[in-house]
Amino acid sequence: MKSEENGTEPSPARTASCKATGGGMSLPMEKGEMLKIASVITHGNLTEADLTCPYCQKGSLIFSFTVIDPPRYGLFIVCQYCRRVEHFSLGEKPPNFREELVVEEFQRLEDEAHLQALMKLRTLKK
Repeated sequence: MKSEENGTEPSPARTASCKATGGGMSLPMEKGEMLKIASVITHGNLTEADLTCPYCQKGSLIFSFTVIDPPRYGLFIVCQYCRRVEHFSLGEKPPNFREELVVEEFQRLEDEAHLQALMKLRTLKK
């Protein structure tokens, strides 16, 4: 979904917020906070990112960008304390993407999930 204002894709927080409020539903507070964190990671100042987990309140979040199939990218956010995992699919390369922010383990998970989705799609087409 591209923004008509500047032709770029909105941040994950804005996209989810629009989807959630458009249907009359609201996100749980923790999920909304995680979306805000994702927005800072993808589009904001990384040095100002608050990596406190909204679920357990520990400052133990780690994140990794992944490459799905350009121009699609992904973002994993994981709490090292409570083990909460959030994944976001991004329709374009986020402004803060850098190769050094791709963790091999998360890229492997992304690759496996993408391959399974492609195989399932091929099976459905037969």
